[in-house]
Amino acid sequence: MTADIQLENIIIEPTNVCNAQCVFCPREQYIHKLQHMPLGLFEKIIKEVSELGLKSVAFGGFGEPLCDPTLIKKIKYVKKINGNLKIFLTSTLSLLDEKLIDSLIENVDTIHVSFYGMAQKTYENIHGGALKFEKSRENILCLVDKKKKLKSENPKIVMRYLISERNIDEMEQFITFWEPMVDEVMVWRPHNYLYGRKYRDVDISKQESCGRPFSNALNFDIEGRVTVCCFDFNKELEIGNIKHQKIKEILLGKRLEKLKSSHRTHDYSDLVCKSCDQRIKNLDVLVYSSNKNRSINTLNLSCQKY
Repeated sequence: MTADIQLENIIIEPTNVCNAQCVFCPREQYIHKLQHMPLGLFEKIIKEVSELGLKSVAFGGFGEPLCDPTLIKKIKYVKKINGNLKIFLTSTLSLLDEKLIDSLIENVDTIHVSFYGMAQKTYENIHGGALKFEKSRENILCLVDKKKKLKSENPKIVMRYLISERNIDEMEQFITFWEPMVDEVMVWRPHNYLYGRKYRDVDISKQESCGRPFSNALNFDIEGRVTVCCFDFNKELEIGNIKHQKIKEILLGKRLEKLKSSHRTHDYSDLVCKSCDQRIKNLDVLVYSSNKNRSINTLNLSCQKY
């Protein structure tokens, strides 16, 4: 490990293909070709970043990871490189089957499950696409049951709920139903995405930094583009491409230093950051968590139409 360069956490996009059309997700603004990350590119990323003090790998991005037919191969490769690395997965689990359940229990530390409605109509209206309420619910319960039978602590299951006027009346039911069965339930407000997709009125006039350019974390998309921000889905803040560059070159490069400089001086005039609510300290996005160690603001639960 190089003493001066550390990279502790990465979010990697195994695919940008998704079987859902969630109302919260601005896929209509997405500009990149739909595809799965080649296994060779994935292995290059993991091999290079593992030398910089890596602690965790999160599978997420702008797609549904379970759409990637090589997902389990990729997860097992991470464990092969370093069995101590923590693996996180964000998914609806709508594509889960028995074989996948066994692989996830064996290899994944935590799964964040997106589940945004407790009635069939609500769930299917919000998630859209090919997702079916009963199937997704059954899949999650099967995973819970298999964990219990095997007496396995992993994967930790974190149920996540984004509130809107479409589903806020089912929030209490979500908490009551899932909390006794899983490791954590969380209720969130949606963030304002970049590129003008807006969910909430917030005052962004306070010129603060979200801190992401200075963190020990990076995002890698399906084509190897590297950014510091998971909300930058079109990669306007791209600081390099690991397909053509070494990770150390990217971390010491001019693009990242320029981005850091803008955040130090709070000059966001030429950046998509200028409209981002992530720059607001104490942003009231976490509504509820069963983990009492998390800080939760007192909120007005009124919701806009989204």
